[in-house]
Amino acid sequence: MYVLGKYIKEKTDTTVVLSGEGADEVMQGYIYFHKAPSADAADTESRRLCKDLYIYDVLRGDRTIAAWGLEIRLPFLDHQLTSYFLSLPPSPRQPQKGIEKHLLRSAFSNTGLLPDDILWRPKEGFSDGITPVERSWFKIIQEYMDEKISESELQSANIEYPYNTPHSKESLYYRKIFEEFYPGMASLTPYFWTLKWSSAKDPSSRTLEYYKTSDLRVIK
Repeated sequence: MYVLGKYIKEKTDTTVVLSGEGADEVMQGYIYFHKAPSADAADTESRRLCKDLYIYDVLRGDRTIAAWGLEIRLPFLDHQLTSYFLSLPPSPRQPQKGIEKHLLRSAFSNTGLLPDDILWRPKEGFSDGITPVERSWFKIIQEYMDEKISESELQSANIEYPYNTPHSKESLYYRKIFEEFYPGMASLTPYFWTLKWSSAKDPSSRTLEYYKTSDLRVIK
């Protein structure tokens, strides 16, 4: 978002930016919601994510866009929309027919505002937008981190960083950068953002058991 904000500032006369933060949290857009054991469990997780948005996605969006003198607006976090959506029964708010944010998409169905192939396409992970499946972005990062962080450094990370100890070479690399610029301020982040109902260690959605293998999503 920082790079995007830079482009908008330098290449356009736009001062206010609309962004989609909040939609995945309010409307259960993350792929791991397919694995929720029940509608009530999914509702609880959705509300937890919403409660903590201000220290994760919303904070990131505000800081990275404001760094370029721009203002960000988050229509999916409009209080009337979120209050109404979360007041609905839990079940219809879950992913339906293999599609996340099904209820939101349905609201735009047959309106002509979006082509169906865009409106109903399954959510894709960040890696899908920039790399092929054969060589995914998270794998490229892992290979790079193998060159930057040794196994011994990772094994001793709990000594150097007892709070929110980095659990991978990638997270340790980022933590080192963070501590360089903001020493002793790690407590500002209360916990790692992790995938729910999954044993996957990497936050990339491509590590999930539930993901599309060809043109269709399947549960392995």
